[in-house]
Amino acid sequence: MTDRDYVQRMIERLGSFLARLAGLRQEGELDRALREVDDAIPQLLGIDLGLLESVDARTAAKLLGSKERAEVLARILAEKVELLKAANRHEEAEKLRHRISALQLASDQRT
Repeated sequence: MTDRDYVQRMIERLGSFLARLAGLRQEGELDRALREVDDAIPQLLGIDLGLLESVDARTAAKLLGSKERAEVLARILAEKVELLKAANRHEEAEKLRHRISALQLASDQRT
């Protein structure tokens, strides 16, 4: 499989995932949608969420291995921020938003 095929497949899977999340959010199933986010990260990226959460942003960017994978993670986590806000969990959302920014910066510095 070429890198282009891999990226294309990841984009398609991410699109399906985001559509499913939108449906859950529309139905008011915020807790379920948040669980889906946590479950999707290892499925889409092949890396354990707990591991990514336990290391600093620079190490997480290295573990992800590519800027594209870091961008997918950032997109998924941005959805989680919105779900947390909708669930009135603003402090968690703000912490996660800062984590996303740090991850994006670390990923950009790797290239």
